[in-house]
Amino acid sequence: MRKIILYIIDDEIEIVNALEALFKPNKRYKVRCHTSVESVLDELERWPPKIVICDYLMPDIDGMELLRDLKQRNPTLRSVLLTGHGFGPEIIKAMEEGLFNHYYAKPYDAQVLSDTVAGLAREVAKEGEGY
Repeated sequence: MRKIILYIIDDEIEIVNALEALFKPNKRYKVRCHTSVESVLDELERWPPKIVICDYLMPDIDGMELLRDLKQRNPTLRSVLLTGHGFGPEIIKAMEEGLFNHYYAKPYDAQVLSDTVAGLAREVAKEGEGY
């Protein structure tokens, strides 16, 4: 089975650790964890993601800017936007642009998020993507 590269991007290490614990045991994923945009950009060529779980507000760049950049590099990228902030017009605009497939507020429901990512992984697998 080809593994699907899953990026977890959040500036809160506790969130990253919780998400890593949720997804790493699943042999379907190659989980890559990031707490900064710099570490994401350093790793893109070697481990290009197929699915991204990304926080909306981070210190160096907002999640939608990062997703916009990642989608330009890989138009078939699937993504989930997480946020501890409200659902504002900027999120609606990003959704209309197709920057992310799903949106969840923190605290997220781990089972729902896991099921969502599994669905995205099935889409990726149908297209024969992975490594």
